[in-house]
Amino acid sequence: MSEHARPEVSAQCPSCGLHELVVVQLQRGDAGIWVQLDRPGLLTRRVKVDTSALRVQIDACPVCFGAWFDPGELNVLAGQLEAVEDVLDPESRQGRRGCVLGHGAMSEHSLPGIIRTPVDRCVSCGGIWLDGHERRKLAKASTSEGQGTKT
Repeated sequence: MSEHARPEVSAQCPSCGLHELVVVQLQRGDAGIWVQLDRPGLLTRRVKVDTSALRVQIDACPVCFGAWFDPGELNVLAGQLEAVEDVLDPESRQGRRGCVLGHGAMSEHSLPGIIRTPVDRCVSCGGIWLDGHERRKLAKASTSEGQGTKT
């Protein structure tokens, strides 16, 4: 979570390699919906910014929409899925993507019963990388609107 000091991320997207990751500030808005704070024009859409509300900073690729989550951030953002980081299958295989913090190759884990595609986790720092399509699938699985749909 962004409340503690976090290392700066300066890396190309490990998924598409087309762009450097950019910082995205998220805050829980009205009705528990997460909104992006640094998106131009956001505040003109009548979104109240509560400075005491929970905020999370992630690093995302503006091209493929993949995102890096520091330990604990995915749990905060996962909505109705409690402790989603804790249900990663302990069985893993060597992944092909590198950790955005430079810790080497990540391992691939499945999220049984949540999404079918494996997600990448760094064995050193515990950070998690989700490709853009994995983010969409997890968002679908973690909202009441998406429950019951195959991902």
